Amino acid sequence: MYRCLERWRITDLAPSETDPVLQEAIYWNLESAIGSFFRCFDCLWINRQEATEMHKYKGYQLKLLKQAGIRVPDTLITNHPERLREFYEQQGRQVIYKPVRGWAHTEMLTEADFSPERLAGLSHSPVKLQEFVPGTDIRAYVLGDEIYAMEIQSGTLDFRENPEAPRVKIDLPPTVAEDCLKLARTLDLVFTGIDLRRTPEQEYVFFEGNPTPVFVYDEEVTGYPISDRLVDCLIAGE
Repeated sequence: MYRCLERWRITDLAPSETDPVLQEAIYWNLESAIGSFFRCFDCLWINRQEATEMHKYKGYQLKLLKQAGIRVPDTLITNHPERLREFYEQQGRQVIYKPVRGWAHTEMLTEADFSPERLAGLSHSPVKLQEFVPGTDIRAYVLGDEIYAMEIQSGTLDFRENPEAPRVKIDLPPTVAEDCLKLARTLDLVFTGIDLRRTPEQEYVFFEGNPTPVFVYDEEVTGYPISDRLVDCLIAGE
């Protein structure tokens, strides 16, 4: 099946199949056939495709977490300049922004972003705005009922800007650890990398649960046995 999909991607199409609408129909039929095939397996998935797909809809993910009683940042997704300004003022002008779906570093919203040229871009794509949460970055990996947590001492707005920032193993307070497990259950994730921050007032604010976290570097520098536990989980099938 994979070979069939690969051949469709790299082989010249017949003249009747150069229509982009038809090409898209072929792709979606192949995707449906392959997706149905794998979903018929009665086995453990880390993670199920439906749970992984949820990560595309970060605004909805935040809503589910808030409904579950987990502290998340005040968030606005909009392409309306007036709503952007209103949210900015409501948050005391302490607001960060990022793409709605991801793939870019977090930035602070400033007065320069309210220029006509910058605001014009909102008509092409919405943006995700959130209250700025000061404090220490924490990454917590949840695998089943196990939690591997660490501080990331990056000193940057977005810790990804300093990929080799020191990692320090920590134990989370019991209520925060329970929220990590609750997040995984809420999003139907067997394995997840959770991003959160501990504020100077010792409040823990959750940003997201990633279903496909990049964990190898964190594992190497902390010594957490994440890979071994993943293998154990897959072998056990539970």
